[in-house]
Amino acid sequence: MNLNKESISLLRKQIKQLNPYQRKEYGYYLHYFLRKYNTRFERFLQEYWQDIIVVDKHPTSLPNLKLIQPRIFEIPDQDVKKLAHDLLTGKLIFSENFKVSFFQQSFQESDEYKLPESNNYLHLYDWKKNLNFPKPQRLNFFKKDRRTSNWANSNHRTILRNLKSTPIFVPVNGFHHPILSVPVAEYAMNALDRFYFFYFDWFIWQKDIMSFPIKKGFFFLNPTDANEFIQTSLYKSPRASKRYSPLQVFPMNLGLAYKWNRTSPPRLQFRFVPDVKEVGNLIFKYQYYKNIKIHPSQIITKNKFKGVPIYSIKTIKCRKKDNSIVNVSYTNLLDKSQEKSKILFTSLKSVNEAWGKFKKQYSELPLPNKPLVEVYNLEGYLRDCEINLSDECKNFRIVPSQESYKFAQQFAAQNNKSAVYFGKYKILPTFKRVKLWSQYFFWALTTAKRPEW
Repeated sequence: MNLNKESISLLRKQIKQLNPYQRKEYGYYLHYFLRKYNTRFERFLQEYWQDIIVVDKHPTSLPNLKLIQPRIFEIPDQDVKKLAHDLLTGKLIFSENFKVSFFQQSFQESDEYKLPESNNYLHLYDWKKNLNFPKPQRLNFFKKDRRTSNWANSNHRTILRNLKSTPIFVPVNGFHHPILSVPVAEYAMNALDRFYFFYFDWFIWQKDIMSFPIKKGFFFLNPTDANEFIQTSLYKSPRASKRYSPLQVFPMNLGLAYKWNRTSPPRLQFRFVPDVKEVGNLIFKYQYYKNIKIHPSQIITKNKFKGVPIYSIKTIKCRKKDNSIVNVSYTNLLDKSQEKSKILFTSLKSVNEAWGKFKKQYSELPLPNKPLVEVYNLEGYLRDCEINLSDECKNFRIVPSQESYKFAQQFAAQNNKSAVYFGKYKILPTFKRVKLWSQYFFWALTTAKRPEW
């Protein structure tokens, strides 16, 4: 490919027709041309409006680079601080194709001038500066639920109904707001950055990607793990913890947690956190038991399990005394008044206890001492039910561990009166909020230093 001054005017369609080698060569030549023939107006645009970031994995793989001074590819000193700020805050957005693996792959071509078409070695990104905001990409910005576009359809409503009877635990502050994990970028943002992300969230955001500053909230299956999260927050952020005290564990139903997980605002994610002890036992012991079967879609290794583990008792065949063979399925048959439903457990201990009662109830059947158990993850099961609402998805129950059940029962006993609940969780948080913002207001009027409380 012979490059000259006229080659700069290639159209986008023409560039797409180039092979990887030619596209990379053209990118370097374009960058060189713009640096060489910069006008005052172009330099103004480059400094205050928009520039191009070239991310190259192997900057010495082309022979043309020998003809170009390496310094023209270096970022000017005056732009380093701006670039660092935009990278930290997430304002410089990289596409999905830009992943950590881009830097981890090794270049193994024997011909240093040959670029295989299967790999991407060059990425060009627009660095928009100051008030140069991207064009709006979402015209339906008044739609309430943007993370799950079809929320809430009939499948979602059925899943919500089945999850409401299961407790889950969220760490909250004195205002009874969930404690969030806030990225460092939030503290580095200025007024322009916050206005940019306000515009971005409403008009551009489609889904979270790696380069966004993302806040995270957590739902714990075990209240002990939620309390450990609070203790860590007290240790790492003592001033903020004191300001928004008291931090505590608040039980809520799994249906509401599922709704928050599916409908959270842009750049705010709510994640499910499994029982840490249960996951450890599953990885190092349970998965090797003979009666444990792993779901085909479940990812599990010697040191990793994806998602929140759930256990289901599989149907088994039993031979009765008259030599007839029957299929035995575990449901909530111990309570004859209830409709049959699929039972999912969050701990193997609960499975064994339930199976012991089931075996005692149907002692006339030669049931085994240990049931046949299938292991899957909660997130995957809910996703499968959203896609295909099978018969078992229409009526299922999730049984919490004994520890989780006792914690939820104690909390309900302490707040069983409506007057106590209203005063503790409605009036008191409002009073604390007014008091805190009054302190902020008077502190801002009297001193320029950061609050010491």
